[in-house]
Amino acid sequence: MRNPLQNAAAGNTLKSPGATPGSAGYTPGSAGETPGSAGRAAASLAELVTYRTVSSRAVAGVETDQFEAFIAALPRLYPAVHAALELERVNGHALLYRWPGSALAEDPAAAQRASVLMAHYDVVPAGDPGQWTQAPFSGHNDGTFLWGRGTLDDKGQLVAILEAAESLLRAGHAPAHDLYFSFGNNEETAGNSAAAAADLLAGRGVLPWLVLDEGGAVAGGAFPGVSRPAAVVGVAEKGILDVELLTRDQGDTPPRRRGWARRPGWPAPSPGSSAARSRSRCRR
Repeated sequence: MRNPLQNAAAGNTLKSPGATPGSAGYTPGSAGETPGSAGRAAASLAELVTYRTVSSRAVAGVETDQFEAFIAALPRLYPAVHAALELERVNGHALLYRWPGSALAEDPAAAQRASVLMAHYDVVPAGDPGQWTQAPFSGHNDGTFLWGRGTLDDKGQLVAILEAAESLLRAGHAPAHDLYFSFGNNEETAGNSAAAAADLLAGRGVLPWLVLDEGGAVAGGAFPGVSRPAAVVGVAEKGILDVELLTRDQGDTPPRRRGWARRPGWPAPSPGSSAARSRSRCRR
């Protein structure tokens, strides 16, 4: 992930007194960073990348302790968020935060104008560490790039959401309507945590008017004629389709005209044509 904070923040961000990102004693802000600053965001993301939150369809393949350690780090990194927002765990390791809106008492319909910001903190396997320029779970910051699995997909988005909330809370801001943060733990394996969170909100009568999930990235050189980095905004969600094809035949000598087809009214393929050769191969 290219580091938008660049060297302006990296110098004192990653060298806080007494600890470094990824260590249990590190707390952003100890070197003078303010909530929402580039340096603080870089340090928080650098630490969170070090947790090996690799999702797997096989339960035995999930390092549960890494997911627990990731969750345990969040109150230390974002104390204002965890003091002001309601938090509940969904489906084991998914997280659902609620930032109560200030207009709810005066406006009973405010629950219908809630917003949901989403991210996921599970990642795909890193493969051969030797193929990486920097170790995949190092969270290494070289002053220009942050390195590690999850920097873009999708711990970076989670950090951006929490950094913004931490900054706004310390500035005394409160949203008019409820704001939810839904952070999934098994998105990479098409898991059910996001659906469980949606069902939970629906059961409570919450019908969000806005749901914002991960989309594109700020990409350079992605579009012809565009020389500057462009923010790619996703406005639709692709689905998943698994298709199983099964064919059957009747042995070495299938009935005549089996194995090929033509549109009614079209002439049969001429001898020597590709269609005729294909039919011959099918018959053999």
